Amino acid sequence: MRLSKRESEEHWHVEVTTEAGCVKRLSTFCKTKVEAEEVVKASKIKDIERSAKIHRLTADVVTLITANKSITMRDALAEWIEWMKVGVRSPRTRDNNATTISLWIRQTGIEEKTIGTVTTDEIHAWINDTNRPDKLGTRTMKLAAIRNLMRFCGVKRYILSDPSQLVSVDYRVISHEQRETKHKLVFEDDEIDFILANCEGLEPDSMSDGFFHASIMLGRDLALRLGDVCNLEWSCFDFEKGTVTVWTDKANTRVVIPMTDRVARLVRSMERTDKRFLFPAEQLVANDPKRRPIMSVYFGRLFKSLGFEGYSYHSLRATMATTMAAKGATIEEIAKALGHNGTSSTKSYIRKSGSAKPSLAK
Repeated sequence: MRLSKRESEEHWHVEVTTEAGCVKRLSTFCKTKVEAEEVVKASKIKDIERSAKIHRLTADVVTLITANKSITMRDALAEWIEWMKVGVRSPRTRDNNATTISLWIRQTGIEEKTIGTVTTDEIHAWINDTNRPDKLGTRTMKLAAIRNLMRFCGVKRYILSDPSQLVSVDYRVISHEQRETKHKLVFEDDEIDFILANCEGLEPDSMSDGFFHASIMLGRDLALRLGDVCNLEWSCFDFEKGTVTVWTDKANTRVVIPMTDRVARLVRSMERTDKRFLFPAEQLVANDPKRRPIMSVYFGRLFKSLGFEGYSYHSLRATMATTMAAKGATIEEIAKALGHNGTSSTKSYIRKSGSAKPSLAK
C-alpha cells in the first residue's frame, strides 16, 4: 500500500494490491499528502489489504475513504424525505417514516450529530426504552424506519456500516400486554345493515353527499382501506369478470377482489362527476398528509353516534376477514385479499384468529 499523485491529478490516491495481484488506485479526495496519510491511517487499509480479501471489500474501502462524515442527522433526514417523495409510492408510509425518524432524533437530541457517528447503543436505547408503553408492533415499525434511513445513507456512502442491523426489539423489556396483538372490532352483518340505513346525510360539509354510505359498503365488501376507497378509479371495476382490481396505497400491492352484487349496483348507480375517480373530493383529501387523518376521525364519530364505540373504518376490513374465515378461507387467502405481504398481521383482523382454515401447504 502506498500513496501517489500524478501530475494531472488534483487529489492524492492510495494504491492497494488485491488478492489477485491487481493494483487499484482509490482517490482519498485529499489535496495534501499529510491529510491523505491521516485518512489512510484512519481507514486501516493496511489491515484490510493483509486480510487477502480486499477484492470483496473494495466497495467498503471506497466508502470508508469517501464517506461524507460531516452530514448531520438533520441533513440526512431532509435528504431522505426528498428521496422518498420519488422512491416511495405511498404518502402514508413516507409520512410515517419521516415522523418516526424526526421523533427519534428530537427525543435523543442527535439532530446535529453526524450520521457516521450514530452508535448501536443509541438506537437500542430508544427502541427498547422501558419508559414508553410502545407495543411490539410499534417498536418493530420504528426500528424498520431507522433501518430504511440507514440503508439510504449507506447507498449514498454517508456511512460504512449500518449500526441498526445489530439492534433488535428486546422482548425482556416488553410486558405481556405489549406483546399481545389487539384484535380489531368486528361488525355483525345486521349491524352493517343498520349503519348503511342510518348514515346517509350525516357527512360533514367537507365530504360528498352519500360518501359514508358508499365507502362503508365498499370497505365491507372489498376489504379496502379508507385511502384505497378514496382513490378508486372507474377503471378498477370489471363488470364482465365481476372483479375489482386495486393497487393498494400502503404496500403498492395489486389485489383482485370479487365484486359483490350490491357493489356492482352501487357503482353502476353512481353519477360520474369525474372522468377518473369515483370520489374526486375525497381523493384530494386522502392524498394530503395534513388533511388525511380527519377522514378516519369522521368515521369514528359516525360509528360512535350510531352506538358503536371504539369502532373505526378498519373494522370493516376486519369484518370481511372474519367473514372469509367463517366461510372456510385459509389465512393465506385472507392475507392476499387484504393485500398483506405476510400472514402475521392478518390474524389480528379475524375475530377468532384460530378460526381461519390452516394452510394445506407444508
